Amino acid sequence: MKKLSIALIVFFILLSGCTSEEKGESSNPSLTLSQPTFTQSTVMSTQPTTASEHKEDGLLASFSSNSQDKQLVLYRNSVSSLTVKTNGGTSNVPISKDWEKYVVKESIFASIVPNSNVSWLLLTSEPSAGQMGKTLYKSKDNGKSWALVNDISQVIDGYVTGVTFSDDKNGWVAASQHGTELVPLYRTKDGGKSWSVQSIDIPKGYQYGNAYPPIFNEKDTKQGTLKIEFVGISNTESVEFKTTDGGETWKS
Repeated sequence: MKKLSIALIVFFILLSGCTSEEKGESSNPSLTLSQPTFTQSTVMSTQPTTASEHKEDGLLASFSSNSQDKQLVLYRNSVSSLTVKTNGGTSNVPISKDWEKYVVKESIFASIVPNSNVSWLLLTSEPSAGQMGKTLYKSKDNGKSWALVNDISQVIDGYVTGVTFSDDKNGWVAASQHGTELVPLYRTKDGGKSWSVQSIDIPKGYQYGNAYPPIFNEKDTKQGTLKIEFVGISNTESVEFKTTDGGETWKS
């Protein structure tokens, strides 16, 4: 009887030890759970291409006279050169400012003077700190060569909407209102050397006007039209002005 009791005691001691080990294993999951494996993903990065790597030898802008007998097509042929092709030939625009190298089509304006070999090219930059670069070029040999006429950045206020020359001397640069001039319509009488604001009355009930370049009759440049969009607090109105004296006066 005493031997049986001792055997039972030994049996319970061994059974208790086994149960303790099983509980120990299950209470420490790090012994049984494998750690997740992390792999570094490959990130594809592309460096921005430089201007010289861009294939920018393409069309930037195209202009033509109303009669379609003259065309002016502007290309970028390198990071530092702009090429103009016209009926008269091909030549480079002698740009010299950094922003001109990257001018976009929305910032290029041109005027082809009817019944002459004169053309005008106006380049503008994107606005920066309230200042927009503006350079005016002229060709007097139907596009065979171009020359800088004037840097008019400090003269023309607002965002340019277009340029028009009715002849070799008389020209207009129109802009949307964004500064001191309430109706930014600028005129030159000396071929772009000097500019002044051409006064346009603002109708009652409106605050300012956005000007658009005048359009002249190619057969009679004394006749022309001018569009002004007048803006009020909650309304706008487009008014068409007309001239019969070559743009000296405009009447609605």
